[in-house]
Amino acid sequence: MVKQGIREKFRRDAANGIRTVMITGDNPLTAAAIAQEAGVDDFLAEAPRGQDGPHQGEQEGGKLWP
Repeated sequence: MVKQGIREKFRRDAANGIRTVMITGDNPLTAAAIAQEAGVDDFLAEAPRGQDGPHQGEQEGGKLWP
């Protein structure tokens, strides 16, 4: 189950040109199901924890990560 209202938020983000990507340590099947339910644009499953995760290159490229 995903947070109530998150799908609508991601739709608004998309309308404003924001691409959403979910990064999770979950297995690919679980991640795909959650991503579809949440309405994210893409996902990365089985991601490592910590500061050396897959987001590092994106952050260095100027993309925002909450």
